Amino acid sequence: MEVLEGRGPIETTAIAFMPDDPATQIVVPCTVTLESPLLQSQEDGYSTIVRKVRTVTKVPLEDYQAGYTTVSFANGLYDLYTGMKFPSQNLSDNEGFDYSNTITVNGVEYTVEYSKENSWEWEVMSSEDGDQELGICTGTYILKIPDGYDGLVYAAMGCASYVPDEEGEDGFNETISYALDIQNNPERDFSKTSFFHFGLNDPIR
Repeated sequence: MEVLEGRGPIETTAIAFMPDDPATQIVVPCTVTLESPLLQSQEDGYSTIVRKVRTVTKVPLEDYQAGYTTVSFANGLYDLYTGMKFPSQNLSDNEGFDYSNTITVNGVEYTVEYSKENSWEWEVMSSEDGDQELGICTGTYILKIPDGYDGLVYAAMGCASYVPDEEGEDGFNETISYALDIQNNPERDFSKTSFFHFGLNDPIR
């Protein structure tokens, strides 16, 4: 998979649907921007950084007023070397999760600890294309990355449809999947999916 340098913004797609009838849905534009990593500490062979991701979904105001008031976008952390997706959980406003994942690269095990929280804001924007209801989601990751590991990748995935995930214990999705699986997933639009370096590759501020 091609992994991009930099932080975006990148244009992709999300899904807006009716909360009482998720099968009634539309594809809407979505913009993803990564902030520079903020170093919190370096100790005991680990670097702890904070990274924020700003995702803006754009629902035409007439569709939003017609009931398409819930949005779903797809993202995730992946390992560059194996392509494996890190376990995750779907989050609503002000929800979060803590997790860890162990990756083996050339016979060496690396354990990455990470947490994520989402916060949402909504506002109306007027443009030449008409009024839009913007769903602005800020995802805050705290990442504890072992020294020597440089394979952390963030995926901003294009969405073609939405089906609620089958989640495991405590709401975590622990299904083993890989980046290339996105190509064969009817819920995803691989042509609008981008991968970014997400660890210490980006300049620290």
